[in-house]
Amino acid sequence: MLVYCTRRTATEQAELYARGRTAPGPKVTNAAPWQSWHQYGRAIDAVPLFAGKPVWKYDPANGLWAVAVEEGDKAELEWAGRWKTFREMVHWQDTGGLTLASAYKLIHDVA
Repeated sequence: MLVYCTRRTATEQAELYARGRTAPGPKVTNAAPWQSWHQYGRAIDAVPLFAGKPVWKYDPANGLWAVAVEEGDKAELEWAGRWKTFREMVHWQDTGGLTLASAYKLIHDVA
């Protein structure tokens, strides 16, 4: 697996969120800053590798992708490929049972 994104700053998330909205390009996320588990260090974006090259195109019949999803399941990670809206085949996360609001409070020491 090639893990190409882990923790993001709020600024990085804002730049991604702007794409397709106020910046050129297609929408790549529905998460504004602090609405993504990436800001809390609880998400990764990754793709399988074949012969040292990333396999960017998701194909459920591709055994490499099947193994990636299976291993994520074994690690009890939530795979965004199962989301009903804005599916992200490359995204896995572990919320630790937290909500985004509670995670924000923990990080920012908000009462």
